[in-house]
Amino acid sequence: MLYNNLGNSDMLISKIGLGTLHHGVYVGLKESERLINKAIDLGINFIETAPIYGKGHSESLVGKNIKHFRSEIFLSTKVGLVQDTLPSGDFGVKNQVLSKKNIKASVENSLKSLQSDYIDLLQLHAFDSSTPIEETFEVLEELRKEGKIRYFGCSNYSPSELNIALQLNNPFFVSCQAHYNIVERFVEEKLLPICSEKKMGVIFNRVLARGTLSNKYLNGLIPSQSRAYSSNRIQKLLEPEFLSMIEVLQQWAKEKQMSVIQCGLSWIISRPLSNCALIGVRSEEQLVECIKSIEFPISLKEWEELDEIFENNHWLAEILKKPKVYLEK
Repeated sequence: MLYNNLGNSDMLISKIGLGTLHHGVYVGLKESERLINKAIDLGINFIETAPIYGKGHSESLVGKNIKHFRSEIFLSTKVGLVQDTLPSGDFGVKNQVLSKKNIKASVENSLKSLQSDYIDLLQLHAFDSSTPIEETFEVLEELRKEGKIRYFGCSNYSPSELNIALQLNNPFFVSCQAHYNIVERFVEEKLLPICSEKKMGVIFNRVLARGTLSNKYLNGLIPSQSRAYSSNRIQKLLEPEFLSMIEVLQQWAKEKQMSVIQCGLSWIISRPLSNCALIGVRSEEQLVECIKSIEFPISLKEWEELDEIFENNHWLAEILKKPKVYLEK
């Protein structure tokens, strides 16, 4: 495993982190235990969860499964989004007011669920325009001084929102999490340059494009056990042009003796700003395949080669525009 400091913090975290969005829904207690144990055996020391993950069950599962080696890992949870229902009936989220009262209540609930006295990284899950950022940071500082959180960061922020937070110059505001992968690179234009300039730690999610960076959809069918089977959002991604792009990536990866999953993950890990790529695997086999991507570093020449392939197929311009927003609900 590869490790690096998260921004200017003293947290030496693994370049691949375990995201637990599905723990409590697709991943039950025993499966969660096996995945977490295997991840730690393979060198992962950064585990990320949130109150709304697993439809409200993820934190509890993570807490039960890390209590015996809490000191060996860096644990992140979030505050700022609560459950909602989309017009389609699908699970959705809505913003929570980041007032002092709400943040403190959320953190106390998280600590209880996680069976931990502290949180290494508390991330603001979304920007709250209704609350002065000064009030939000004031309570984060209180929690830090109380020893309940060590550092804090943000997630799903736009460049302008990140700049507002950075104006407070808080040294414990150390990271920014964003949606980013080889075929969805909207954050490259404005967000990542800010992170680079301010030396913010960068955590990437949806690094495998919601699991579509694989060969399981290339025959045009959607397996019943796949995420796409129950997600309209993922099904909309699987258009012929997108599948053609994945097929080309698969061919390129095969020449390099890796899978398309390993290609996508290696591409992320090799990016200069990438502190951590979160993987939301649902089996030990997927976990092992992802970890092996460490063995296939992608060089600058190969990045350029892939961009040339995208450009030649008239895909690059669209890739650089996706996703359309910084926070998808």
